[in-house]
Amino acid sequence: PRNAIARAIVTAEQVSSIRILDCGASYTSAPTITFSLPEKAGGVQAQGTASIDTTTGKLNAISVGTAGSGYSSTPSISITGV
Repeated sequence: PRNAIARAIVTAEQVSSIRILDCGASYTSAPTITFSLPEKAGGVQAQGTASIDTTTGKLNAISVGTAGSGYSSTPSISITGV
């Protein structure tokens, strides 16, 4: 697939939401979402879950499962799937 691109929105050192910049293409199942580690010692890595439109094969949402903590800047998001 052509991987999607998303950006995290950070509020009070936690991931508060995700903005999808490119929905990607050709996903046959929901991709795995991985956030970079927080910069601050003792911080908790954020976690998210993706969903796709099975008709179009495009990413349609990423929900924040764990907001994490200790993000002093915007974490990168890796979106990988098949």
